[in-house]
Amino acid sequence: KSILEIMKIHNPEFIKHWRSKSAPRIPEFTVYCNIFTFFCKNAGYSYTSIGNYISRTHGTIIHQFKTANNRLSTEDPLFMRVYTLINKDLKKYVGTISKNTNV
Repeated sequence: KSILEIMKIHNPEFIKHWRSKSAPRIPEFTVYCNIFTFFCKNAGYSYTSIGNYISRTHGTIIHQFKTANNRLSTEDPLFMRVYTLINKDLKKYVGTISKNTNV
């Protein structure tokens, strides 16, 4: 949800393509897809379930996840700008989780 909210604010023209099979291949849009895949995969979702949700094959999702990792490790400026916005929003939504979970 958070990724879509940020996309609506910063790039509302991309919303109509989000779950479309004819998504544009422009860098700004693909960054949102890469980041969505990155967060979903790290949350435990399978490549297939992510692909089903955004109308992509599991092979495309694997590629998006690898691309996200590469862009993150090289600190790609466009990727980092969107990643930072989304990560900040997710932390605000979820809040801080205590490391000491013993009761």
